[in-house]
Amino acid sequence: MLMPYPETGLYKQLEAEGRLLYSGKWWLSPDFKFGKSAFKPHNMTADELEIGCYNARKEYYRIGSIMRRALDFNTNMRSLSNFGYYNLENYLSYNDALKKQDIMLGLE
Repeated sequence: MLMPYPETGLYKQLEAEGRLLYSGKWWLSPDFKFGKSAFKPHNMTADELEIGCYNARKEYYRIGSIMRRALDFNTNMRSLSNFGYYNLENYLSYNDALKKQDIMLGLE
């Protein structure tokens, strides 16, 4: 999900438009969790954006989707090492992307 970091053009634009959530300091808010939107998107709610991003991650890491990408002989099946790295990366990313949904950032 797009994140507006302070001192960036995106952050300044969203701030000027009044679209930042969490008083503009999402990284300090105890209410901000992984997978949450830090801004109000156009044409949808922040909740709709969050659900859409989570569903896209679920689809991307579905077994069928992983296998379809794994069998690409131009990239992931080009060599045994590519195939091994691809599978390791998908395993690690799956655990990272889906299992930390809605957990707090930093230390509690």
